[in-house]
Amino acid sequence: MKPSLAENRDSPTHETDPDTTKHGGYISHDTHIYTMAPTRRTSLNRIMQIEQEIKNIKTNTTYQQILNNIKIMDTLTRGSRNIDVASPDDMDKTITVRRRSQEAKDVAETYTQNLKKYSSRLQKLRDEKAVLQKQLFK
Repeated sequence: MKPSLAENRDSPTHETDPDTTKHGGYISHDTHIYTMAPTRRTSLNRIMQIEQEIKNIKTNTTYQQILNNIKIMDTLTRGSRNIDVASPDDMDKTITVRRRSQEAKDVAETYTQNLKKYSSRLQKLRDEKAVLQKQLFK
């Protein structure tokens, strides 16, 4: 017959018994302990994945170009009457629009809509990360 858990705790060999050790220490038969370790590990891994996804989005060249072109469209109040920016439909092509024209407003609106796609994804990732962090550190 196998010794009880209480007897194993006091024995010098309890750490080598695979039924009573996990990750180098004593485990009680409380099921909460069994579920906590994998959940914490999974949560930490997901947080790291989220941080990597956020970094990938922020360093995405399309996202950077959209931000740059929105800045160009918003900040140019003096100077040339024409603005050269990348086309919102094809970022490889450059278009020239007249400052303060309806076409310039349409281009700026298209850039804003494109930016919302990235912004909404970033916000969802940040929210998920906040929930996971709250669960881990409560």
